Amino acid sequence: MASLTAVEPVPRGRALAARRAIRLARGELALLPVLALAGGLLFWNLGGAGFVNLYYAAGVRSMLDSWHNLFFVAFDPAGFLALDKPPLAFWLQAGSAKLFGFNPLSLLLPEALAGLVSVALLYVLVRRSHGRPAGLVAALALAVSPISVATARNATPDAVVALLLLLAAWALLAAAESGRLRLLLLSAALVGLAFNTKMLEAYLVLPPFYLVYALVPVRSWRVRALQLGGFTAVLLAVSFSWALAVQLTPAHARPYVGGTSDNSELSLAFGWNGLDRLLGGRELTTDRGTPPEALGLEQAPGIGKPSPLRLVNRLLGGQIAWLLPLTILGLIVAYPRPWRRPRTRAQQAVLLWGAWLITGAAYFSVGGRFFAYYLVVLAPAVAAGAGIGLVGLWRLYRSGARLGWLLPVALALTAALQAHILADFPTWNRWLTPLILAVCVPIVLLLAGARRWPRLRGRGRLLAACCGAGFLALLVAPFFWGVIPVRNGGTVYAVAGPDSHHGDWFAPVQATDTFYFEAARTVVAALPDDHDRFFTAGIWPESAAPLILLTGRPSLAFGGFEGTDPILTVAQLEAMTRAGTVHEFLIGRETTQLDLINWITRTCRRGRLTGLGLLFRCG
Repeated sequence: MASLTAVEPVPRGRALAARRAIRLARGELALLPVLALAGGLLFWNLGGAGFVNLYYAAGVRSMLDSWHNLFFVAFDPAGFLALDKPPLAFWLQAGSAKLFGFNPLSLLLPEALAGLVSVALLYVLVRRSHGRPAGLVAALALAVSPISVATARNATPDAVVALLLLLAAWALLAAAESGRLRLLLLSAALVGLAFNTKMLEAYLVLPPFYLVYALVPVRSWRVRALQLGGFTAVLLAVSFSWALAVQLTPAHARPYVGGTSDNSELSLAFGWNGLDRLLGGRELTTDRGTPPEALGLEQAPGIGKPSPLRLVNRLLGGQIAWLLPLTILGLIVAYPRPWRRPRTRAQQAVLLWGAWLITGAAYFSVGGRFFAYYLVVLAPAVAAGAGIGLVGLWRLYRSGARLGWLLPVALALTAALQAHILADFPTWNRWLTPLILAVCVPIVLLLAGARRWPRLRGRGRLLAACCGAGFLALLVAPFFWGVIPVRNGGTVYAVAGPDSHHGDWFAPVQATDTFYFEAARTVVAALPDDHDRFFTAGIWPESAAPLILLTGRPSLAFGGFEGTDPILTVAQLEAMTRAGTVHEFLIGRETTQLDLINWITRTCRRGRLTGLGLLFRCG
């Protein structure tokens, strides 16, 4: 008779853990449509407009030539000039180009992946503190955030900065809950890596970080003070490790630091990429001898005058401000007594996102010189606040509390702000504003009426569906703003909305670097086949970058990114010409470095007119 084998029972603790894991996995399925939407916005037609930013593309192309160029983020293959940014994002782009070949898609891939991971990470952060519905709303808001979409489809480093700061926020909140020093130091290291991606822009989150950890009751104030001292030490060590390595390298053994007047990475960090952005510094200019439209500069970097309302002006409002009323009211309700110490996970998260929002909004309201795509570091706080706010206001509304009135008020104010933003875009205003109002106004009235009518008050599912429909209606305009750079393939200045291609949705799309490469071919055809160290020389990277990408040969940009860097004197340029280092010069209607330009035009023979300027030959 066959013996029966007893089946050992599964331990109760293990069974509970397995069931909890299954429920968690089922719950996360709701995130998949959000990630699919984000993936479509970030990866569809990625690279369709070419390299978009030829300056950074030429730098990555040059970095692939040698470890020296890679470490010092050289702009040209000869390692004469360095990019005006730290290296981390460009190292990622160089690694992608090494794996998948040098092409627009491989260069843009790291930024797009950073944008997608940021959506998933924000979901995790908000779900951890306020539940799955709030996490889903926050992730959806970030997925369609116009500035997040536009930046993640551009070679600028800002999408990587946003991801690193979100990772740092995760480590900080975990440290605030547990008091573990290693998590706090990990947060500091991640902010330091963000500094090595975009320098002082990364430090916008430091006031919120210090505030949150200083107020948590998990340790005594003495221990917290010591831990924050360790946080600061790690932050500074990681932040300035690469800059000091460059600084300690003799100037003749490395490229000139672009964006500086003294060839110093520390000056780059605290000047061009630091206080200049707050105080104004040098003027941002697009007048480089060629009409902006010919250069593919669809959107001028004008950000408006400093003002408390700057975030809702024509350019910046369309990038970041669509959900601001909902975010602000929601965060206020979520933490109604800010003078009390944050004792719960939810309170710590609200304090972090609220302080992050206030710090970023204050900077962007008074900053003297920045590009609109810097706003991507503010997008996580706006999206997190929208998720926390919508769910928190809904729960307050359903509880019957007096402040429940704030839910229809928040939806109404947000719709009104969107109508204000759209008013500056007549083509879009004609149909988007009526659509938003047609959905939101009845829902606001229904939610307000349900506070008075008992019959409606009991229909929770109907009211919840109306609240969700109202929120989705408020995502329509930012969604279309983000779709435009998707259709267009990208923009030079990483902005979303109609301005990114002159406001005409049906305009034919042309790769933004087409003009440059066609112009570069006219230069190549006009040059003799000699073997100078530099193919050509000129002030602007716009002239050198397409030649580097087209030929792989070094081209000298002796004015740096803005054309004002005092890299060469007349005597040095003359000596380089006599030594046969460079003979060909491309000159346009230059407004800077006039001493060098005058020497070239007096000394050299004027040749033919090319798409990149007048060609001069010396020697």
